[in-house]
Amino acid sequence: MRATAVLSEGFMLRPNKYPKGTHRFSQWNDVVEVAPTNGFAAATEVTVCDRDTEAVEVSVVRRTLPVHRRTQIDFITDEEITWKTWLHEVKESVTEGFSSTSRFRLMLDMTMTDAVSRKGSYALSFCSVCCVVCVCVIMLTILSSFAVVGLRLAEASYGAVDLVMTTGGLAASASSLNYTHVSDRLLTLSSAHHVHSYRVDLTGKARRQSSCRLQDGTVQSLWFKPTEGRAATASNTTRVLCQETCVSDYCEGNVETVAVVVVDPSTDPAFTADAAAHVGKTLELLPYSGVMVSESLAGALKVTTGDEVLVNAAMDPDLRHVFNQVTRYGEANPHILLSVKVGAVIADAYFPDAAEDFFVLMNPAHFTALVVDAMAPTVSAEARAAARLAKPAEYATRIVFQMPAKERKDAYLHSDFGQIRARVRDWGALFTEKIGANQITMATPLLSFLYTMQFFSSFVGLIISIVVLALSFISSVLICTLLSIGIKTKTYELGIHRMLGFSCSHLALLVFTNTYFFTLPAWVLGLITGQIGYWIVRAVMLHYAAVPLGIAVSGSAVGWATLAGLGVPFVAALLPIRSLISTALPTALDTSRGRGVGVVYRIQRGRSRETDVFIFSLGFLGAVGGFAAYVFFPTSVITQNFSLMFYIFFLVLLGMLGGLVMLATNFERVMETMVRLVFMSWEHRAVRSMVTKSLSAHVLRNRQTTVMYALSVGFLVFITVAFDIEVTSLKYSTERSHGSDVTLHLRRARRPKLGRTPAFVDAVTPLPDGTTYAYEATSLHPENLLGMVGDGIGLSFAAYAQLERDVYEALGKEVVRAMTYRVAAPTGGNLYPVQQIRMKTLGQTENHVLSLCPVPPNFFDVMNQNYIKVNKYETEVGRYGLTGGLYAESATNAAVIATTTNRVFALRSFSDAFLFETHVAAFSRGVNNSDAALRPPQSKVQLSAGRALAVMDSSAVFLMTKYPNNMGEVLLSLPSAVRLTGTPYLSCNVLPLTAVFLRVSSPAHYAEVKAFLRCWLSKREVSYSIADMTTALEDVETIDTIFTVFFVVIQVVIMLICFFSLMSSMTANVLDSSKEIGVLLCLGMTRLQVYRVYVWEAFTLVVSSGFLGLLVGVALAETMLLQSSLFTQLSIPFPFPYIQLCLIFIIGFGSALAASVSPVTYLLNLPSITHILRRVM
Repeated sequence: MRATAVLSEGFMLRPNKYPKGTHRFSQWNDVVEVAPTNGFAAATEVTVCDRDTEAVEVSVVRRTLPVHRRTQIDFITDEEITWKTWLHEVKESVTEGFSSTSRFRLMLDMTMTDAVSRKGSYALSFCSVCCVVCVCVIMLTILSSFAVVGLRLAEASYGAVDLVMTTGGLAASASSLNYTHVSDRLLTLSSAHHVHSYRVDLTGKARRQSSCRLQDGTVQSLWFKPTEGRAATASNTTRVLCQETCVSDYCEGNVETVAVVVVDPSTDPAFTADAAAHVGKTLELLPYSGVMVSESLAGALKVTTGDEVLVNAAMDPDLRHVFNQVTRYGEANPHILLSVKVGAVIADAYFPDAAEDFFVLMNPAHFTALVVDAMAPTVSAEARAAARLAKPAEYATRIVFQMPAKERKDAYLHSDFGQIRARVRDWGALFTEKIGANQITMATPLLSFLYTMQFFSSFVGLIISIVVLALSFISSVLICTLLSIGIKTKTYELGIHRMLGFSCSHLALLVFTNTYFFTLPAWVLGLITGQIGYWIVRAVMLHYAAVPLGIAVSGSAVGWATLAGLGVPFVAALLPIRSLISTALPTALDTSRGRGVGVVYRIQRGRSRETDVFIFSLGFLGAVGGFAAYVFFPTSVITQNFSLMFYIFFLVLLGMLGGLVMLATNFERVMETMVRLVFMSWEHRAVRSMVTKSLSAHVLRNRQTTVMYALSVGFLVFITVAFDIEVTSLKYSTERSHGSDVTLHLRRARRPKLGRTPAFVDAVTPLPDGTTYAYEATSLHPENLLGMVGDGIGLSFAAYAQLERDVYEALGKEVVRAMTYRVAAPTGGNLYPVQQIRMKTLGQTENHVLSLCPVPPNFFDVMNQNYIKVNKYETEVGRYGLTGGLYAESATNAAVIATTTNRVFALRSFSDAFLFETHVAAFSRGVNNSDAALRPPQSKVQLSAGRALAVMDSSAVFLMTKYPNNMGEVLLSLPSAVRLTGTPYLSCNVLPLTAVFLRVSSPAHYAEVKAFLRCWLSKREVSYSIADMTTALEDVETIDTIFTVFFVVIQVVIMLICFFSLMSSMTANVLDSSKEIGVLLCLGMTRLQVYRVYVWEAFTLVVSSGFLGLLVGVALAETMLLQSSLFTQLSIPFPFPYIQLCLIFIIGFGSALAASVSPVTYLLNLPSITHILRRVM
């Protein structure tokens, strides 16, 4: 083995500072003493003691240098430097950098000179670090503010109420709470539990009082039947009272369902905030009969301040406490007619806790008196006087609690939902302890909202963390590439410095100085641009989500951005330092050949081979990661820590991404060959040959760019498609649940009871003053043969038929293409006494409780066809349609079932039968008995045969699935559903309607259709809500828009960094091949052909690596789609990234031109070919 040592005068045994065994000069038995001379003497071969039985030859070069303690020796060996030596030199460089100011100034001067000569490289590195810091600041600030965003959104939906107390447990039958008694019990608690108030809720129908004809000018006249053309039933002085009220006989115009809420303006949490304090003050100063109404209600009723509003409501059960004060309970009418005056109109957002957008706020100081004045005329003066003594605090519907500001901030501003829930639970447990858990029910509306939002917030936080990690990794690779290229372009210059006394630690210090020369300014500028960018994001969030965020970026975001901005360059500089200090001095000073190395031979002696620290660390980290996933994933499932679960899941996917990319690089040459064959078939053979040879010669450097592009494209495709899958799942779930373009939901449909209704008899009510009133007789109608339970009137089949005619006449079929309806299932209390309907096989091997859903014949003609997927069907379906076939003559008890149900029941053909088992509560005297004194019911079972008409994979509105964890629903015709009840006289007309669906020609007509429905329903006593597809998807579209912009920005940043890497690699490739380019020009290749060689090389490199990344990203996204389908039960089509595919070609061609033309132009613009051939790197 041969080694060379360059000795300086005043030589000291400096090799001892290296670890033992690192160099073969660490222990010398003899040293040649050389006298100082002027000039350089010839080299002298000196033989010293051998080691390991091998002779070592030392070539000694004498030179004259002043004797100084800093004189050093530089050892050059043929052995590869070890990781221990490399890390030791890094440590020495940092130590020497801080120990000597003059040395640091020297390094800084050299760095500034290098920056002036290589402006492009420094600019690329500067932009890379600046982008990482800026993105870290913005993204991590948003991530840290997500708790605030969630709290603001929850308060916008439910108000600033942390805890709601209602009756429950042993007191579940009670309708109200005594707030005075409750507040007395809570006096002993700390100040954190003293913010609470009460509310009294009442639901009624509101209309403009001016739309009513008052017979005697008072509201009391609305209790009596109109006298025109009517004779008194009891006597000439008897006035006939309506069974409830006669408002519908006197009033016209819009009628809206309203929530009347009695709130204490001085203590209610809705008015404790500074922004809403004036609302509470205004409510407190309103006069008697003055109320506040919401903007939505004022717009619907077309009322303003000073107008009178009539509210018709039932006192039972909400005001049962007041109603019990009436002495003659059996003769009183449990309804009230509230005549109130609009004192103020407020925005809906000021009181978001109301169950409806239409609400009326009342002052508790006047409420009881207004209720007493609104009672029926049959209530005596004595009863009214007794009822006036009741105070609203004594019959509160609910009691609301709020945390003080400090405790509220500590409880909710956490990213972990488990911590939020624990803090709120501990705070609310004291209320339950003081009052008694067996008498109340506690609800936490804000926690319920945050619980539904934690999945989305965890997903967003995960995406942000992964994006920051990906940017940091790509930036470190870019900086590492730029530093490596910068070092290789200065190899000869650094070799001269080493001859003049530069040690390895000096070289490492020089690299670190170069690195942080652009890192520190980039870090400062990144923080500034991050703050500006955060202001822009804050404005966008305020515009779309109406959520104000803080003005300044968070301290944690600045800390992590600093760590990334200063740590990424440090990590990126390690490999170039190792490459620099391991380069032999003769190799650095050799200018006779190019720097490009196509083939590397490495010969190692077996006994000198050391442990590969890198491979060992990689394996160790993989083992630790697998063990952590194995331990923490079950823990996250048990504790419902979804953030930890998502992080483990996505880190595993990122590991798969990295592994698949490394595996795909084995097909790099195959992909490059395919790209050349496809895109270069027309090119000159010499150009194709040179492109192939150039790719082979630069394979080592190009591999970094290939891995970088493949990882970046794979990562972008993966997160983009994964997010598209989540958004598409939300859209599909919303669209499937709505079914059609416009949906009318009937909130309180009538529920028929299988028992005959006795007729009301005329009842004359005498009062102590001699006045008599008679209630009107209620005649039996065929539709009312079966009694209706519930206080909602609902929509009958006759009314639906009239609605359908009116819609087509008013709007036309050019606007509304088709209409249909949905009725309630016969189970679930909708058709008493039907208790349960089970579905079983003939041999009863399978027995399941399924939801039976009656559907009209044209149901699927109105629904969105994208979600109707039929697996197989019988001939009746092809003749009459999917639901029309259920009404065919041969389709008795035929059903449409899910694919999973068909598989579980093992139905091989449509002739295979199954059983419907109906459980009915049978009365001992029969269902036709009108006697109220019936003995307790006894359940009876009825069996009916059925068969499948069609098998569906998915359906709109109803759950049809092919996945094994759900059986789906069963669709029947209306006659079959009635037949299964076992009641012979039951008609389909009494089945309650729950929804009406309309298929509209264009979204532009949604508003017109909704306005017509509101106008038509306002004249009827129907509780309803109207939804259209555009409004239902508005929030999802907003989220999609925001994240689309986010992903576009991230894609531009990442691809820009990749382009920087490509530019640096192509610059190095071209400059390394300067001698080859000179030879090609000498052989007659034109300048245009030289340009095309390197443009095609860059294009081939980008497109091939982009395709590899695309394949990897699509493979991972497909796994996400399969997992999402298991959770959502939706057959979602794969959103193939066509945009990313197009961008690969566009970016590939653009990057190839921009990255290769500039360095080739530099070489070709040199004065002559001789200058190209003699160029030294």
